[in-house]
Amino acid sequence: MKFVTLSLAAVFLAACSSTAPAEPEKTFNLAGSEWGVEASSDIFIQFQSDGNVIGSGGCNNFGGTYEQNGADLAFGPIRSTKRGCMGEVGRMESTFFKTLGDTRSAEGSHLVLILRGADGTPLLELQRRDWD
Repeated sequence: MKFVTLSLAAVFLAACSSTAPAEPEKTFNLAGSEWGVEASSDIFIQFQSDGNVIGSGGCNNFGGTYEQNGADLAFGPIRSTKRGCMGEVGRMESTFFKTLGDTRSAEGSHLVLILRGADGTPLLELQRRDWD
């Protein structure tokens, strides 16, 4: 009986799943969304509808501005609190803030946002945190 139940569950899940992964979109509105780094639940960015961003670099909270025009995305100066962040946390935060400064475009799907540099190179993949 267990085998039949598990088999039916597998068939149901297969019927509900998509056969192809979602393709990233070139144009989407980031306002009101929140994204995080999969490797650290402490690193995230929230895009507000007024053109501001807030978030955490893993140690320090930050704020700043962003400008989105289609797939083009640029961040204004990022200001953060000044806690001393040592070791791996400090390195990850520094890299995250640099990546935001180097971002020139983005593409995404419902659950993934890819930040890209000036030449289109992927810089960072973020996971949606507010998808509910």
